[in-house]
Formats: sequence, C-alpha cells, structure tokens
Amino acid sequence: MAGRPTKYRPEMLDRMIELYAQGKSDMYVAARLGINRDTFYDWKKKKRIFSDTVQKGHLLAQAYHEDIGQALELGYEIDKKTRKRIQFKGNGKVWAFTMANRFKEDYSNRPEPVATTDSLDAIREAIQSALGGGK
Repeated sequence: MAGRPTKYRPEMLDRMIELYAQGKSDMYVAARLGINRDTFYDWKKKKRIFSDTVQKGHLLAQAYHEDIGQALELGYEIDKKTRKRIQFKGNGKVWAFTMANRFKEDYSNRPEPVATTDSLDAIREAIQSALGGGK
C-alpha cells in the first residue's frame, strides 16, 4: 500500500534560506512551502538536509532580528547599496519581546527556575504557615 507522494523537493531548501534570512518563523516557512506543521516537523526529524537547513535558517532569522535591534539602538541603519545612514524608528519593547520569545536560548529575560532543597523547604514552610501549621 503506497502512501501519498511527498511534496518535498530539494529546491525548497533555497526558498527556506531566503525566507529565514528575512526573519521569518518556521510556520511562516512551512506555509510558503505549502506544507502543514506536522509535515514540517516530520521532515525536520527524518531528513537530515532539511533539519540542517532549518538550523541554518534559525541563525539567519536571529541575525536579521539582531540587525533590527542594532538599528533601534543606534537610531539608524546603513543602506546596503548607497552606504548612507537611514533614520530608523521602531519599538524597542516589541523587539525585546520578540527576541525573548523567538530566541529564548540567547535572549531569555530571566534564568529558568531551578528547584533546590532550600527552595523546596521554604515553599513547604510557607504552605504550612498559611495553613496554620507553622512551627
């Protein structure tokens, strides 16, 4: 019993790189490739070259957004053709929110909480105290 033919084509990889270089997300890329979320993640898991392209794409997307952040910080960007400054306005809070949510590994606003014996003891004491069973 044969399944449906795959939509995967090696030419898709170049299009993916183009989209990621514009700062696009995985699901934006999937939509432009004409595939659904499950297919995207299945190909990422099963096709090494697809997975490698996604990883390279994530770096390109982050670089794109970091360029925006630098332009926000400086108040200008450099036109790639004329090499002249172009005034740049935007919302730094929106940029920071985007970075913290899209690129968590590098832009997390706070470290992941780690439960320790001390913190668990403190939580236990706080609960007991709140319930009237404090020491």
